[in-house]
Amino acid sequence: MTRDSSKDWQVFISCKVSDGKGGYTRDWHLAKELYELLEANSIKVFMSSISLGQLGESDYKQVIEEALEQAQVMVVVGTSKENINSEYVKYEWNSFHNEIISGIKKGGRVFAFVETLRIHELPRPLRNNQSFYVSERSSLVSFVISALGLDSTNLTPKSESEQKKIATSTGHDSISLQQKTESELAIKSITSRNGDELIYVEGGVFIMGDTWGDGFDKEKPPHEVELTYDFYIGKCPVTFDEYDRFCREIETEEPSDSGLGRGRKPVMWVSWFDAIEYCNWLSEKEGLPISYSGDGSLLDRNKQETEDITKVKGYRLLTEAEWEYSARGGKKSMGYKYAGSNSPDLVAWYDSNSGRMIHEVGQKKCNELGLYDMSGNVWEWCCDCYDSEYYSRSPSINPYNSTDGSSRVKRGGSWLDYALCVRVAFRLDDTPDYKYFDFGFRIARTVF
Repeated sequence: MTRDSSKDWQVFISCKVSDGKGGYTRDWHLAKELYELLEANSIKVFMSSISLGQLGESDYKQVIEEALEQAQVMVVVGTSKENINSEYVKYEWNSFHNEIISGIKKGGRVFAFVETLRIHELPRPLRNNQSFYVSERSSLVSFVISALGLDSTNLTPKSESEQKKIATSTGHDSISLQQKTESELAIKSITSRNGDELIYVEGGVFIMGDTWGDGFDKEKPPHEVELTYDFYIGKCPVTFDEYDRFCREIETEEPSDSGLGRGRKPVMWVSWFDAIEYCNWLSEKEGLPISYSGDGSLLDRNKQETEDITKVKGYRLLTEAEWEYSARGGKKSMGYKYAGSNSPDLVAWYDSNSGRMIHEVGQKKCNELGLYDMSGNVWEWCCDCYDSEYYSRSPSINPYNSTDGSSRVKRGGSWLDYALCVRVAFRLDDTPDYKYFDFGFRIARTVF
């Protein structure tokens, strides 16, 4: 069956085709299996060695460029560094990646599909959550479906005979064409001595900032960030239950709840300095070195001032980059605008659904990492000093803005705010001694 060359392609599969001996590479065979799986889910897939023959086009360069422009998802298939970096393959994934970075291809996604290649061996733009091993083929299909904004339950599958043919060609007894729209969460966690539950997050590479092109100047430019270390992050914001125990132990006044209730609701009326004092208390409670000096400077395990977050061993606030990476879902990111969904009502308490009050943590849908309330409920203090133009000069590896400033970053929005404020890219600030009835925080720890 010949396709209409003007038809919009949804997915572009890139791989090295020839093995140089007149045959196909292992990459091509893996790519073909994936092609057939995606086609079975009624997804329009461009794979040059197959699609060009179907189209019967002679100007193959123009057709490839059009397919690169039309596709919203690229899958790069590779069994070696050499193949992934071969001339045409690199051109394809690099062109696609640059269009995402520049904002031309809004919402575009790149996935890597590898066999024995280690993730850290991938080129930097591919070395992040968009990496799947061959054994994770069905999960990759699920992510592609979600990235395209499709409902897997409404996809039109091929006939039963076609499904059997595909299952046989891919070496599986059966593969469900009713793909899941979310990955299954494999969550590792720890619990502090005060009852704070923290989830393990693997470091990775992501695009930070306004990746949708509809944000504010302070969210621009979108830029690539790599976190080279793993860390723990609070599953939820710190609650009144947890913070009140701290207050009773150090014999200080508990913050007001403004008549909205305590217990499992996120603590509010806390300043940035209150938040880091809680972190230091929790570190000492567990025999860890404290993370902050009296003026708020970061301390390493030897209690020496540092700007390197990887050397900070105790409990602390998240860096702004850690916060956004986690809110976006880390290595499991599905590319959502809010933390876990493109619909704020599913994941966030904000002005349109909060009833003008805070709510108990964990009542909305979690994000891809199993984190709750990253969007909405209360603002969350971050470790960094705030600079509206920081993104134009921030380092690409483990960024942390320690430059002295009069304000600190806060993220996530609150029950008082419009939906635009609970986006994962939105940033705001306040002075570190300021308190308000929608200011809270979430804790973190570097993994050693």
